[in-house]
Amino acid sequence: VLFSFIFVTIFALFYFNKSLIENIKTISFSSWKLIFYVGFFGSAIAILFRFFGLIQATGTFATLGQIVTTSQTAILAMIFLKEKLTTKFWILFLVIIIAMYFVSVGNFHIQSLQRGDIYILIGTFFVAIANIISKQVLSKISPIVLTLGRFFVASIFLFLVTLFLFRNDVLFSFSIWSVLSGLFWGINVLAFNFAIQKLGVTLTTSLLMVAPVYTMILEYFLLKQSFNPIQIGAAIIVVISGVLIVLLKDK
Repeated sequence: VLFSFIFVTIFALFYFNKSLIENIKTISFSSWKLIFYVGFFGSAIAILFRFFGLIQATGTFATLGQIVTTSQTAILAMIFLKEKLTTKFWILFLVIIIAMYFVSVGNFHIQSLQRGDIYILIGTFFVAIANIISKQVLSKISPIVLTLGRFFVASIFLFLVTLFLFRNDVLFSFSIWSVLSGLFWGINVLAFNFAIQKLGVTLTTSLLMVAPVYTMILEYFLLKQSFNPIQIGAAIIVVISGVLIVLLKDK
């Protein structure tokens, strides 16, 4: 997250040139509160749960969690933004939950989810909250400023968590993978915020549905992660159901 903040800061300085400070000064106090909430829920608490989860779960399950986030966002939009959800949505949402279970356990026997998977699913709920808030605040500020504020809040929070929960030498130890992860995550959030503002949250979310497929392929070839036919089939069902939720959202 810290590297994401650094990369986005550099990008913002080049994008706004000398007007970055002026843009920040024009932000109202109410917008600052929303930026704080987006950063705290979407890139602090959610990231904490996500990475604790990745210790015990696969990257594919974490990426499939984005589709659960889409469904959770729709439910929160129904509650807070008064958007209507159809019976088709609830049926597909149930299908996603069942299929995610089989992606996790990999067989047809009834057993508990892995602890890492539960952490990831908890994190998706906080991301969904951040998505709802982002949709509101992006009508008032630049996507770049929102991304910058989001990573700033998350960096401070995660720094304090690391300081109090882990050894001090962890604070300054990192690998090239941390730098690359920060770069790609920064690009991801920045592009996502621009897309929400330009395309709307529905189309933007639908574009994310292909991510689990890419993740599963990369895990197979780069990390030598094995998946059985049940997991592969369940992952395909999750993706298809997520796409259908987006396509049938207003029908």
